[in-house]
Amino acid sequence: MNGGMKATEIAGFFSVTPGAVTSTSMCDKLEKLDLIQRVRESEDRRVVKMNLTENGEK
Repeated sequence: MNGGMKATEIAGFFSVTPGAVTSTSMCDKLEKLDLIQRVRESEDRRVVKMNLTENGEK
C-alpha cells in the first residue's frame, strides 16, 4: 500500500465498481481534505495511483 493503489485495486478491496472510486467529485473532495494524493506512474502516465497523505493515515 505504501506505493499507492490504483482505482481498480481499491474497488476490489471495498467491493465497489471502479467508477465509484474514480468519481471525480469523491477524489477531489479527498484530495481537498488532504487525505489522498493522486500520482501518475512514470512508466505509463495513464495510470493514476492514490496515496494516503499523512493526514489520511491518521
